[in-house]
Amino acid sequence: PLVWIGLISYSLYLWHWPIIVYARMWFGSFGWPQMFFATTTSVLCAVVSWKFVESPLRQKTFLSERRKLLVAALASSGAVIAISVWLIGTHGCQWRFPSNLALLQEDVEWAGFEYSAKLGSHRQLRIPDLPSLGVEMTAPDERLDFVVWGDSFGMALCDVIDSVAADRDLRGKALVDSMFLPVPNVEVIQDEGAMRFGDHLRHRNRVMELLATARPRNLILVAAWAAYDGDHGNSLVETRGNSVSGSSIDILERNLRYLNAFCVDHGITLWVVKEVPRTGELAPANTLLRYVAGRTPHLSNQRRTKADYDELVASVDPMFHVLSEDAVVRVIDPTPLLFDDQQMTRNYLEGRAVYRDSSHLTRWGGQHVRPVFETMFARIQRQAGSETSAGDVSP
Repeated sequence: PLVWIGLISYSLYLWHWPIIVYARMWFGSFGWPQMFFATTTSVLCAVVSWKFVESPLRQKTFLSERRKLLVAALASSGAVIAISVWLIGTHGCQWRFPSNLALLQEDVEWAGFEYSAKLGSHRQLRIPDLPSLGVEMTAPDERLDFVVWGDSFGMALCDVIDSVAADRDLRGKALVDSMFLPVPNVEVIQDEGAMRFGDHLRHRNRVMELLATARPRNLILVAAWAAYDGDHGNSLVETRGNSVSGSSIDILERNLRYLNAFCVDHGITLWVVKEVPRTGELAPANTLLRYVAGRTPHLSNQRRTKADYDELVASVDPMFHVLSEDAVVRVIDPTPLLFDDQQMTRNYLEGRAVYRDSSHLTRWGGQHVRPVFETMFARIQRQAGSETSAGDVSP
């Protein structure tokens, strides 16, 4: 038996991993029955490969004549080229799958990275280099209608913002990246100090410089606000002056007020978009894709309630209420559009996933909250029109 295993070992080595990978994709779970199937299939394929491919090739008489070797080489090369052209031409034989599978795959993969500022230790922020939203600037010194500043929640909403702004002929830029809390003078500390985002602190200071220079008409803040309240994995440390006391919520509110005062001084209107609800399904987009592709027999649909959301944002909602009542900032709330009549989160809508994971919307999910941004950008458009008619000039 050991000699026999040695004979098929190379073929077994080549076969086992792709079979395991595809078995995981096909069955979803990978318990003992799936392990037995993958092992048996790998051994059978290895035996066939060894007997009909590897062994003949080891014989000196196999394709010993040059003519046979040339014919075999041309035939195999031609077959590979023909199959490749066919697969490319049919886009991977997409007729095997439902017509909407490409859209479902997009819901799994899309995370708004094309809008990311891609912040890093060597990144120097400049307005012309930032991803555009809406229509392109016609001149380097043209005053922007808006800038979106935010974390990964902002990345997920930039597509719908881009679309709405383009429809209204508005010009904007995206200043979004993962964990990039859109508040100045704070440092985000993750996992009780295990991870600090020092580069982001430097970039936040640079954002203030850009805002002071560019003076966009509007600044739109988008973030998972509750994630920075000190109770959900992240906490804040204030870096302005000697003020380091207070809870994360106190620090957040204090510096939002500071940011608003800065915006007032520079003729910028400040908007805050409340975070979208979390849902109970870990990866709705992937779950739906697997279900439609026949990889799982049941569509899991674990959801959360409006009460769950209210509990999540209980620490930050009073802050936004006070800021809104004081007319300090304009608070935009997209959450009602993400709950159904039973006040449960919507994981799926019209055959598409609303959420990519438990926290972030898909591109399709972003379009579902479009009415909120239509209303907001209608006000921004009227603002831009009134300033233009009053003789507003770019700095």
